[in-house]
Amino acid sequence: MQREVEEELSFHIEMQARAFEKDGLPSDTAYARATQRFGDSAKIKRECLGILVESTVSVRVVKLLFRISLLAGVLIKFLTWDFREEQIGNMLILIGVLGGLLLWAKTFTSSHSLTDKGTQVE
Repeated sequence: MQREVEEELSFHIEMQARAFEKDGLPSDTAYARATQRFGDSAKIKRECLGILVESTVSVRVVKLLFRISLLAGVLIKFLTWDFREEQIGNMLILIGVLGGLLLWAKTFTSSHSLTDKGTQVE
């Protein structure tokens, strides 16, 4: 995670330096100004890592809840003979499966957004 944050921060500084170069500043001056404008990179890195850790823990808890929902649904569905209880089992299975797919899709798109660095920082 730390390497990804460092790469992302470096990318943003580099993009800002390029913008300054387009404005006519020499390369060294552009990079220095971009770094200065960006601020305390160590503090920003710590904050980003903190957000990622909190996000990772939250995602793990949500994944666990979806798995529990799926398991409870399967147990209810196959251990009951009442139609209404079976429908509750079906709904819990649906929540578990769709929630897992949603988190998978979110993770998939997040990993691609980190590698897609075609945007420019203003």
